[in-house]
Amino acid sequence: MGKLYMLAIFIFLFKLLSNTYYFFRIKTLSKHYYEFLYKGNTRILKEASETLELFKRAKVADSNIPLVKKNGVLFQTMNVSLFLNFPSQIKDLASATVRAFDFAEGFFLKNIRNCFNPFYWIDLIVFAPKHVFLYLGLDTNKVFIKILILFFNFIFWIIGTLIIPVFQEDIKIMIINLFKIFR
Repeated sequence: MGKLYMLAIFIFLFKLLSNTYYFFRIKTLSKHYYEFLYKGNTRILKEASETLELFKRAKVADSNIPLVKKNGVLFQTMNVSLFLNFPSQIKDLASATVRAFDFAEGFFLKNIRNCFNPFYWIDLIVFAPKHVFLYLGLDTNKVFIKILILFFNFIFWIIGTLIIPVFQEDIKIMIINLFKIFR
């Protein structure tokens, strides 16, 4: 049972520390981007791949920004990828980038708060197979994946109902000890 405690503590600390690091790192990168926009500091150019990696980790979607370009006397509209043109000082791309930084900060802050949210942990345990599929990056909106999630959730709960009676006393002691910790 001691190993179960250690695993739970490790998962909690990993989630808390990694998201705290990502949160402060994206704030720093955001500051470097503002320096790029307003002071001409080019440090963000060296950090572009890290920034894009954190955007993807925060599930910031690449957006195609429509830009109008004057082509002689005609105006031409073209869609430009935010990620492929990062960092950019073009006004429309810059405002989309600022929104992406804000979204990423909010995403990591939400994950930090979830570490202390008991409903998050209950949902994580109750729907563990779904979270595994999400972690693997599979599209959970597809019918086949939904069926797989239901199947694995069923198997998960069958196994759980067989294991819980065996370890009932250990689980009871663990819950009592957790309540003692948070008093």
